Amino acid sequence: MLAFLLLGLSPVLFAVDGEQTLPYSAPVEECRQLLREYAAQALARCDEVLADGSVSREGKTRIKLDYASRAITRGEFEIAERHLDDALLEDDVLRQKNIYRYHLLRMKSLIRFRQDQLAAALPYMQEALTIALAMQRDKSIATSYNDLGAVYLETGEYSDALANLQKALQVLEKMDDFYAAGLTLANIANVYRDLEDLNSSIDYLQRAERSHQRHQSTSADDGYAVRALAQVREDLCI
Repeated sequence: MLAFLLLGLSPVLFAVDGEQTLPYSAPVEECRQLLREYAAQALARCDEVLADGSVSREGKTRIKLDYASRAITRGEFEIAERHLDDALLEDDVLRQKNIYRYHLLRMKSLIRFRQDQLAAALPYMQEALTIALAMQRDKSIATSYNDLGAVYLETGEYSDALANLQKALQVLEKMDDFYAAGLTLANIANVYRDLEDLNSSIDYLQRAERSHQRHQSTSADDGYAVRALAQVREDLCI
């Protein structure tokens, strides 16, 4: 079973923590909402907005980033890559702000991870971790450690996988992020499964189950968490 990236189960559109919450223009916000809802008309409407000369460059950049994130979840990797590259080339802000660079690098790495291009994903993840540490943002740091652990798990480098996943787990448990902690615990269980240490694997799967249950106690409508919990229980049965 492929390891989980923290972004892997939920189609989270591109977001920047701490950014201004002022809305974009009405066409941009309409497009972004359609993308969030996976509406049938989303792509056609967003193409119209991108072609509209009155829409700001910042608004178009945000659409391209959200568009890329949606494309990744649908497995449309060439489309995702094109929109990421267009956004990066067209907006100087993206080349200057660490938080934007971090998210862009993560999406670049996810494209390659989803296509089993693990060696190609690794440098993007390592650079993203460097940026996260420089920003001292716990969520980004934990996500990057989990990403690296997931890649090392898939490549069979188990000591590196465990080292990174444990670092991620320490941060996530401090943050009480039970959903992300559950994914990380499941990844650790996968490491021990591959090492044929089934007792440790079961222990971490049970911890993952409890973590997802705690998340669901406050987020009962989170469908992606429901899927994650179901996967953990299936793994326990196996």
